[in-house]
Amino acid sequence: MSSTELFTELLNKYVTNAISDSEKETLFQMIRTGKYQVELAYCIDEIFNQSKEWNIAEDHQLKTEIFEYINTHKAPFRKINYLKTIISIAAILVVLLTGLLFVLDRIQSPKPPGNTAMNITGEPGGNKAELVLADGSSLVLDSNSHRSLLQGSTRVLQEGDQLLYQPDHNHDENTAYNTLKTPRGGSYKLVLPDGSTIWLNALSSVKFPVNFNNQAARKIQVTGEIYIEVSPGKRPFIVSSPEQEVQVLGTKFNINAYGDENKTITTLIEGKVKVVYNHHNELVLLPGQQSFIDPLNSSKIVKKEADIEQVTAWKNGFFHFENQSLDKITMSLSRWYNIDFKLDPAASDLRFSAVMDRSLNLDQILSDLSATGTVRFVKEQDIIKVYLK
Repeated sequence: MSSTELFTELLNKYVTNAISDSEKETLFQMIRTGKYQVELAYCIDEIFNQSKEWNIAEDHQLKTEIFEYINTHKAPFRKINYLKTIISIAAILVVLLTGLLFVLDRIQSPKPPGNTAMNITGEPGGNKAELVLADGSSLVLDSNSHRSLLQGSTRVLQEGDQLLYQPDHNHDENTAYNTLKTPRGGSYKLVLPDGSTIWLNALSSVKFPVNFNNQAARKIQVTGEIYIEVSPGKRPFIVSSPEQEVQVLGTKFNINAYGDENKTITTLIEGKVKVVYNHHNELVLLPGQQSFIDPLNSSKIVKKEADIEQVTAWKNGFFHFENQSLDKITMSLSRWYNIDFKLDPAASDLRFSAVMDRSLNLDQILSDLSATGTVRFVKEQDIIKVYLK
């Protein structure tokens, strides 16, 4: 049995109260290593969904035992009380694995339902985008539409959640440029003429040539956040964003270049890339590294080791927040759920760590955050206002 299988089995036993003392000790030791974050994020919902006879008393007992264990073993976490939901237990375990509980000023008792965000609705985003053609006309794309059109000698196919370009490599012609844009609440997949694949997060765009036949380099322009798997080729692949240029030959990487975040972060998953900032400052990234503007010197870029699972979580259908400020969290939620937030300045610096499914409705996401006892959400017309509790 692998260590992952053992962890899942012990967690299941713990939830169903069929675990021995020695197994319980093993489980908590595994939790404290922080090595099983992904496995827990994927299996925790299934484990609790299968537990049909869960009640508030058991919820309280489990939380109490977890906290007693933490205090006894002097783990470097701060205590927190959640609302009476199974999701709250999952949240406790997830943040334990990430190595940091929610940063709180005080311990709160469970609040009545009226103080939670349960009355706030919001559908999650989905596959939708707009394709702006070289002549200025546009097409609205979603999961339900299928179409085929010809641009010069290139066949453009829309197949549900992706856009596919199929060029005729035997024809040289003047290069036309298209732009694919996702709105708030939208994401989309694009296959370029060379076979490279791009995933666009909400409020993102890619400007690209309809074919690369007569170009010395495969060059595209991006905004927002994208994940790219570059098809190997003799010609370099160049990605331009407002502040930098990334040069590659064949690789997988993520670029976060949202204008409202005032920074560009490039994270390399596979291969090798050179990042050029402001046309002169450059560095090379190896797998697992990310580049960003030096906070102490805005004229240069620096690099550090990256959390690949966190960076690519959006592409895999999750929000993954690591000690993230509430201000940054609501930016992500605003893009995905197409709704505006207004934060009380006192609440903007609260920090949270959590893994959440992007297919959940907004009220479920906000309820989990409210369950920390530190923040509450109130919808007023088309804006969600955020206050300290």
